[in-house]
Amino acid sequence: MPKKYAAFDIETAKVLPASADDLKSHRPLGISCAALWCTDQDEPELFYSQTPDASPAPRMSRQDVSALVTELEQKVDEGYTIVTHNGVGFDFDILAEESDQFAPCRRLALGHVDMMYHFFCGKGFPIALDKAAEALNLDKKSDVEGSKAPKLWQEGDYERVLEYVAQDCRLTLDVAEKS
Repeated sequence: MPKKYAAFDIETAKVLPASADDLKSHRPLGISCAALWCTDQDEPELFYSQTPDASPAPRMSRQDVSALVTELEQKVDEGYTIVTHNGVGFDFDILAEESDQFAPCRRLALGHVDMMYHFFCGKGFPIALDKAAEALNLDKKSDVEGSKAPKLWQEGDYERVLEYVAQDCRLTLDVAEKS
């Protein structure tokens, strides 16, 4: 029976200076949006908060981030293996902080597959998601750079950021399925 994967990714909300090397020193970063793409789905699930006029909010509310944690737990309960690219070092850390659900996020992080972490353990250095995809002859990431996503979101280019986070999930899922 083939593995059922659920690729997960977040985009942060805080716009950082171009010289920012250590993201963690600028916390809290907030989450603007997230995506979850499962093996048996044709489209991703997209997560973001909305303002009263139904437009995307500048950052996800604690309630909406908590709902995302619940959704991830539900996917695990349904037999999916969550896969990320740097989820241990980034996504689950920020998710725990923004949801204030440290124990559930810890369990999710421990039970998932972080492909960049595994690559780092085997080779001694990290690899970018687009380079992993290139090595497997997969389509590359979108033209958006992750560091620019918070500014694009702040400027109201929501569709472009949602497409970017979805593409990162799709690529993560493709790498997991091909590896």
